[in-house]
Amino acid sequence: MALDAERLDDIAEDLHIEAVALVAEPGGSIYRFEISAEGRSLLGGQAAVILAREAA
Repeated sequence: MALDAERLDDIAEDLHIEAVALVAEPGGSIYRFEISAEGRSLLGGQAAVILAREAA
């Protein structure tokens, strides 16, 4: 993960959030994401989303 801003809640410009699914399976997904403002990258990286199985 790359963090180029100490905080995101004090950025005056509109935040642009982009996420791309790299892997999508029934049990979860892996995404690449970037948050930017005025063309300046503020935060970027990859995130895994794991879905809980329903009890049988």
